[in-house]
Amino acid sequence: MATKTIKTNSDLLLWVVLLLNTLLFSGMAPAQELPHSVTISLTHYPPILDVKGSVGTDIATAVFASQGIKVQFHQYPIPRIFWAVERDNIDAVLGSRSWLKRNQLSDEYIPVQVYRPQFYFYGLKKNFPDGIHFNELSDLKDKNILYLKGGALAPLFKKFNIQPYLVSRLEQSPYIIKSGRQDLFIALGLAGWDIIKEAYPEEYSEFIQSEKPVYSMTGDILFPKKSQYMVSVFQKGLAEIINNGTYSEIMLKYYPNGNIPGDIRQLMKASAQLPVEVQEPDSPE
Repeated sequence: MATKTIKTNSDLLLWVVLLLNTLLFSGMAPAQELPHSVTISLTHYPPILDVKGSVGTDIATAVFASQGIKVQFHQYPIPRIFWAVERDNIDAVLGSRSWLKRNQLSDEYIPVQVYRPQFYFYGLKKNFPDGIHFNELSDLKDKNILYLKGGALAPLFKKFNIQPYLVSRLEQSPYIIKSGRQDLFIALGLAGWDIIKEAYPEEYSEFIQSEKPVYSMTGDILFPKKSQYMVSVFQKGLAEIINNGTYSEIMLKYYPNGNIPGDIRQLMKASAQLPVEVQEPDSPE
């Protein structure tokens, strides 16, 4: 290798500066610039997930807004949610990490928990005058249970050897229960009452929800590897909206009586300080 002759002190100083710059920046990757907006896919499960306004979209909008980022939401049927990440250049998915396991995508996405939905039983008060009580799902084996085809609790039914009556649209559930063809249906909290009130706005008080949830799951935002630089940004924003009260305001919008479930309060407490890894609940499998 040829060696350049350094003739003056100025040449020496310039050479040292160039050398230091080379050593400093040669191993430094350029910082990822934050986008002005992100696009998020979700499915239709009001009021948990819905492009017209829901728990999930309200939280995501507030989190990204706290970091100066706007959000666009695109709604898809569940089978197309992950397909759209590549096909329509989606930056993240609102849903649940349990979807990743079912689609063998656990290694392809990074989940951040934002909500903790729970499944409940719903039935008619006249059929359950003392309430809907159970310790395990098997305690209700003698009841006719209605559930959504392809839903997340299929492994749980299999575990207890229960064959539910399956429907393609959860909105059918209140009509079937009211007709007497089935005894109970299962839906996420809030969503169950939402569909009942939609079906029977004047008669929804005839229905009852079980006090105990059937199952608790995580409500997450799922970042594909191409968007993994956004994980810490989102976590920072989530902590901010919890600490400044915005998260509580969103919850009170959907739980107007102030009865925010304990699991959600625990999530708020855990996520208020970073870094934090929210523990995932057991799989229904």
